[in-house]
Amino acid sequence: MNGFFNIFKPRGKTSHDVVGIARRILHEKKIGHSGTLDPDTDGVLPIAVGKSTRLIDFLPSNKSYRFEMIFGFETDTGDSTGKILRECEGFELPSRESIIETLNKFIGEIDQVPPKFSAIKINGRKAYEMARKDIDFEIPSRRVKIDRLDLLRIDQKSIECEIDCWKGTYIRSLCIDLGREFGIPATMNRLTRIRSGNFSIEDSIHLEDLSSEKIIAPEKCLEHIPRIDLTEDRGRAFLNGLSTRLNHNYNVGKYRVFCDGSFLGIGIIKDSEIFPYVVLK
Repeated sequence: MNGFFNIFKPRGKTSHDVVGIARRILHEKKIGHSGTLDPDTDGVLPIAVGKSTRLIDFLPSNKSYRFEMIFGFETDTGDSTGKILRECEGFELPSRESIIETLNKFIGEIDQVPPKFSAIKINGRKAYEMARKDIDFEIPSRRVKIDRLDLLRIDQKSIECEIDCWKGTYIRSLCIDLGREFGIPATMNRLTRIRSGNFSIEDSIHLEDLSSEKIIAPEKCLEHIPRIDLTEDRGRAFLNGLSTRLNHNYNVGKYRVFCDGSFLGIGIIKDSEIFPYVVLK
């Protein structure tokens, strides 16, 4: 078996749990996932089976989430399960127009400090492991990119939003930063990933519905990568790890390589020559 599955990960299970369940259902040992989801987060979790596990790093890194943030307190984890650090009572949320104006300030490239309760490594140690032991440390800010940040709903003490962002963006940190921008402590309460690259929540399947019939061909999941077709003899050469001199000008970069309609793997073009990068054989 070789391909991808668009799994809906339920709350209460880790991404590793989902992989374990998929192994039992599909009777396959070689399974991996793209983009870890916290146990309290649900939504899209792409998993790869067989040779396609070699292609996980080539999946698009853009993500979309729907999240709720609650105002009135801030926690050490950035979500409502953490230890309360700051509280505020008797506050009133800004107007809808003011909220939208503030959200728009966060669209584009911004500096963000990831939460201490995260898997980021500091001097070789995972941040959340040190945080649980009350070890004092700092995480440097990093540049992240947000393409869209829309307001969906306003309640008395919470708002719901949707976001399109790129790898490395932490929604928990975003909620903290938004709360500080509003002047009211805030924390993330609920998070659902509604898209991961080409995988959408509308097309996702629940674990109880997982079967080999739902597999997605690997080349379909990598359509953001340009395609190149090789002749039969050069296709064989590609599978044997040999490069091919090209007769036409192609941009330097990675390509999906095909021969007679069959997907062979990922090649990289440089100096008018294509070299095997990931071979599916």
